Amino acid sequence: MRWKVKKDKGFTLIEVIVVLILLGVVAAGLSGAIIFGAQHFVFAREANELSQKAQIALARMKREMVDVKSIATANATTLRYTLDTGDVYEMQLSGTAINIQGINPSIAAQPLIDGLAVNNGGESFLVYTKPDGSAWTTGDSINDLAQIQAIIVLAFPGQPNLTFQTTINPRRTAIPNVPRLN
Repeated sequence: MRWKVKKDKGFTLIEVIVVLILLGVVAAGLSGAIIFGAQHFVFAREANELSQKAQIALARMKREMVDVKSIATANATTLRYTLDTGDVYEMQLSGTAINIQGINPSIAAQPLIDGLAVNNGGESFLVYTKPDGSAWTTGDSINDLAQIQAIIVLAFPGQPNLTFQTTINPRRTAIPNVPRLN
């Protein structure tokens, strides 16, 4: 009678080790891709939050300044203005925030936006110009004020600062707010 040798079925130790090494290499590659994707997701979310914050602040500034009747103080960091209603307000860059407060009626300063870069990233917060492009000052007539440019620079940790700006054309001046042909 012959004996049949029965072969064992299964994997050898070497085959198992090779498979584990290959799985480790694949897992390491995938984990790098997952970490990369997560970092970019966080970056995009933070940039979007800062962008929305800036857009809301600039829209509020534009809404406030478009109906300016007169301006008492106008420099690179402060604007004190009077509306048609006779209410007097002040918008001021203070440290890393822009605050707005009511002078008449008296309303405590409220932050319009915070998280700005130190010294607004070296940019002027407010720039006032005449129709010819020259600088407007409070010594000039309000009717000569063509536009107010508001610039805010937000600090973005670990990244370059983000700059946002808007141009406001006050309605209550003698300058028509229409496109000019060159």
